[in-house]
Amino acid sequence: MRRRIKAFIPVIFIFISTVTYTAFAGNLHNNYDPETNNVARTALGPGRTDVGRIHALNRLFHPTHSQSMGECRHCVPFPRTEGSPGYTRSAMNLYDTNDSDDENTTKEHLFHITLRTTQGGFTDDRSPIGQLGGGQMALVIQPRFLPFAVSWFTEYYTNSPEPTHNYEISDLIAWNLLYVTHPFSWERVTVFGGGGCGIVWVPKSEENFEEYETAFMANLEAGVSYRVVWKVGLCAMGKYLYAQKDVNGERFIDFSEFVFMVGLQVDFGLF
Repeated sequence: MRRRIKAFIPVIFIFISTVTYTAFAGNLHNNYDPETNNVARTALGPGRTDVGRIHALNRLFHPTHSQSMGECRHCVPFPRTEGSPGYTRSAMNLYDTNDSDDENTTKEHLFHITLRTTQGGFTDDRSPIGQLGGGQMALVIQPRFLPFAVSWFTEYYTNSPEPTHNYEISDLIAWNLLYVTHPFSWERVTVFGGGGCGIVWVPKSEENFEEYETAFMANLEAGVSYRVVWKVGLCAMGKYLYAQKDVNGERFIDFSEFVFMVGLQVDFGLF
């Protein structure tokens, strides 16, 4: 359990950073004045409504923004309505949202971040009840320009809060490379699949359940998610988990399991 908490300290940091960034960006958008092409004083502070400050903010929020203010097309006055002559997207436009039901998300972020938590399990004849229950916590990071994402996750599969047998997985930490796509024009639905590797921790015995054997693991996973409201959605996934290790000439760690999970996820844009 302690390993899972330590593994997700970066996840907590990214979550707090994302919420803070989103709130700051939303404040800038809400205080933008299209008549003067400036951000209100309440957003930037007293006296900070000059074009130079707008240029600095554009450079912060727009990765392709010109480094030279004199050559910058984003910092000069521009029409607010897309499609009108001379319209230019700037940092203040990046947080505009489409009011349609299909696309009600913030645009133009460099990274798409997903925090996912799921519950599930698999059948195992070694267990007295014939199955093991568990869960997953995952952080998924996808660059905007690529259909691939990196998933960093931790899992566990046990019969009790304190696992004591070698057919239980006390902790699992791994990385996956995923292919992510929207198979339909309706972007609420996302399909993903891929695989990767990591490490599992298994209790040595009932007497020494606080001591563990570790082994290399590999897995394949595929799933689908559906965004229900705002940034919150449902997800379902299936995976194949493999890990084996011999101890003193005997097979001590032996997993070749098909796992099914369902849960919730939250999506963010970053940078």
